[in-house]
Amino acid sequence: MGGLLLINIYGDVTMKPAPAPYELLDWLVRKPGISYVYTDYWTGYWLAFESRERVIPAIFDENNRPGENRYPRYWQQVRETENPLYIYREGEANAHEFRSILDQNGVQYRQTNVAGYEIYSNLSRLVVYPLQLK
Repeated sequence: MGGLLLINIYGDVTMKPAPAPYELLDWLVRKPGISYVYTDYWTGYWLAFESRERVIPAIFDENNRPGENRYPRYWQQVRETENPLYIYREGEANAHEFRSILDQNGVQYRQTNVAGYEIYSNLSRLVVYPLQLK
């Protein structure tokens, strides 16, 4: 019991939680209608909760593959939309891989950076996970 308590205290002291992406949320909810997004687990479900489902996430994992999607309805809604947003944390390997696939295949896109996130929108071809062009 004491060891478990020490591990918990150590984790609380050493872990630096990611800041809540309020600026990203503000940017997204200013968009007309519901925003359908592909993003990582923690960002996606935080956005869905805080936006009261004005932002609907489909989750990808650290290998740009479908991740832990607690709500299959979310995944289906995002996959069926014509122009979802693709949201990555700035500088992460997934973002680099995503951008490389777009560039190698001549896919046109708009990239916007908001509060430490890279947002890809208006893709000339739809991308689905695992990363493949439709």
